[in-house]
Amino acid sequence: MDEDEAEERKIADQYIKARGKLPTTGILISENFSATSEGMLVKALKDLLDDEALQAAIRQDFGRSFHDVNAIVFPAWEAIHDKAVFGFTDVGRDAALIASRQVFAAGFTVHDRHNQPQATIDGVPRIGIDREALYDQDTVKLTLFHELFHAMNVPKHEPPWYTVMQNDLVYCDEYRDYVKRFGFKYDRERNIWIVTAIPMLFFLYLLIRHLWWVWLRNLWFTRLRRRVGAAS
Repeated sequence: MDEDEAEERKIADQYIKARGKLPTTGILISENFSATSEGMLVKALKDLLDDEALQAAIRQDFGRSFHDVNAIVFPAWEAIHDKAVFGFTDVGRDAALIASRQVFAAGFTVHDRHNQPQATIDGVPRIGIDREALYDQDTVKLTLFHELFHAMNVPKHEPPWYTVMQNDLVYCDEYRDYVKRFGFKYDRERNIWIVTAIPMLFFLYLLIRHLWWVWLRNLWFTRLRRRVGAAS
């Protein structure tokens, strides 16, 4: 058991003693989603949990699978509401608000960590799913798959500035292998790349070309002035 998982269990024990009831077990889809969105998430979760080969691979690599994860999945855009609705502390709600405002964040996970202020009231990770993730069924599945790794306390590493959507786990060899082996699709990521990164690169190309021509023009005029000055 890692330190973050131990912290979650400690908070869960405190919750049981204080309230006399157990925290959420398993993966719960919040009723705050629309019927359509909830259906997409339920299907995505079922597909992930029913994929025996995938879960066996995760268990072999990480010592547990998604069947062992406790998490509450909620709509990210609802993070502005009363913190009690989704079981956040002040710290957890602030973290959810910051994460929900990221431009290309299809999802995020808020969970308790060792030596950090308590984020949830019961030690159960909260997974925020944004509207970006509800683009289509494949995107929902990949986003949920991604965030469940964070709920398992697999650490994230912030991606480079030029990448978009769900890239804070690409450093993880196992994660990349699962995406490739088990047929996860990420057309949405490529679409966002087309409408953001490529135009940005084209703009940089135009800027560099402009600066290059300005430099050449200035160089030519400088040499011309020198020649005129030398001739006179």
